[in-house]
Amino acid sequence: AEATMNVTVVGIGAMGVGIARSLLRSKLMKSVTGYDRAENLVSSFHDEAKSVGKSVHTAPPKSLNEAVTAYTDAVVIVLINEVQCQSVCFGSGGDDDDSNSLCKLMKPKSVVVLCSTVTAQWARYARDGFASNDVHFVDCPISGGAARALSGELTMMASGTDAALSMSKPVLQACGKDVHIIKGGAGMGQTVKMAHQLLAGVHIVAAAEALALAAKAGVDVEQMYDIVCGAAGNSWMFGDRGKRMIDASDSTVMSALPVIVKDMDIVYKSAKELRSPIPLASAALQQLLTAQVMGLDAKDDSQVVKVYEAITNVAVGKAKSKLANDKNGINGLECEIVGLGGKAGDIWNGRKGHIEEYLKSDGRYAILIDTQRVKVRKENFRICDESATAPASSIATTPSIRDRLPVIKRIPINATVIGIGNIGGGMARALLRSPAIGTVTGYDMTKGLVSEFHKEAAKVGKTAFSSPPSNMNEAVTKDTHIVVLTLVNERQCTSVCFGGDNDNLLSRLSPGTCVVLCSTVTAKWARYARERFAANEILFVD
Repeated sequence: AEATMNVTVVGIGAMGVGIARSLLRSKLMKSVTGYDRAENLVSSFHDEAKSVGKSVHTAPPKSLNEAVTAYTDAVVIVLINEVQCQSVCFGSGGDDDDSNSLCKLMKPKSVVVLCSTVTAQWARYARDGFASNDVHFVDCPISGGAARALSGELTMMASGTDAALSMSKPVLQACGKDVHIIKGGAGMGQTVKMAHQLLAGVHIVAAAEALALAAKAGVDVEQMYDIVCGAAGNSWMFGDRGKRMIDASDSTVMSALPVIVKDMDIVYKSAKELRSPIPLASAALQQLLTAQVMGLDAKDDSQVVKVYEAITNVAVGKAKSKLANDKNGINGLECEIVGLGGKAGDIWNGRKGHIEEYLKSDGRYAILIDTQRVKVRKENFRICDESATAPASSIATTPSIRDRLPVIKRIPINATVIGIGNIGGGMARALLRSPAIGTVTGYDMTKGLVSEFHKEAAKVGKTAFSSPPSNMNEAVTKDTHIVVLTLVNERQCTSVCFGGDNDNLLSRLSPGTCVVLCSTVTAKWARYARERFAANEILFVD
């Protein structure tokens, strides 16, 4: 298609300049002009546009009426707040003040695309103001960050008349990966963005709160970050902002604190108007306001973590973080699993490559983990026949410990999973697929689940019983090596582990066996259980 569109982007900061550069790459754009109060940004972008033959100016525009001319077909607004948008679009209210505003400068049938986050009320006011001059208006807030703005992969929430949306389509296609057309006309895009920003603000503060809690409890926050990034509690904001909360050496401002405060204030005022309670968002806003009171206005919004550091008196940020050079949010310490004669499993190693001690008991191997060490990472071992050997080069791991990784004799392990609901049932079925597991027994108070799982285990030849176990004494025998607990709460765990006279794990399990607690309980109870099991020489993994 022929390049026919002349576009001006007003506000070429981190987000705006990314949008402007995406437009430069579009074959439908005849020219792209960037305008901002920061003259160095205008000059730099002018040089870029000129280098690709997409500038209509011989010199960088020094005013809005130089950036927006009779040839301009579309203007994209990427400003910080409503006050700036009002000034640029309609003037700030002084005498003849509006002559240098978009409303007066734009030609009839051209289009304004508003990408700033404002109130839905102001978006409708702007729509009416431009309509009086026969200028189309698209309410189109954006999300995705500076990187996605630059790559043209923003999420865009566009609302407006059919004519306005049709005219803005080349702009939206050049800048967005997910362009959502919101029904209801101008103002509905901002309404969607308002609800979205509630989540964004809450997730930023929740990330700070979680990392501060982990730090206060003595957990390595870098490891905590890695775990959450691969678990159900993750969010986009945790992955993005959490990294900057931990890396205290990174002073880059990707999204300034006042911006999210402004957005959350819009959420608060809109919810108040709608009479819709927002207790979580209100609490998050107070923490963000506290960060402003602490003088963090010029900082990235991730630095709301400083509020929690001040309260807990424990630092989350590290001067030298391994996340500093991590572009993916993952520390890169997990090695490729390499199997020899079967699938490989994992052992846990210390950060400095110390290999944990192996305990041999009754012909079985168990891994002893130092429960006092917080900093741990995964490495690999390989499973093979007892007589097999392999060159160290066949194992994908770090050279410093490659020669010391053990070859583990494959001896079938008999496992019992107690609590085979949604999570426990899934784990039990995963064990059925493992070549290292000899038999798998499932036990639960719901007899139907026990019976169903017994049939599955029998079908693949991994049950030691002719019929489903009817009580825990049948499910846990002298031949059981490992018991996995996936129960609902601490009370159930206490009952199963230590309740009754002989009808509990403590009395049923042999020395050298292992209990793996996958239920969520207090750290205090986990330590209590560890001590009780240790007294009977039973291993315990929390």
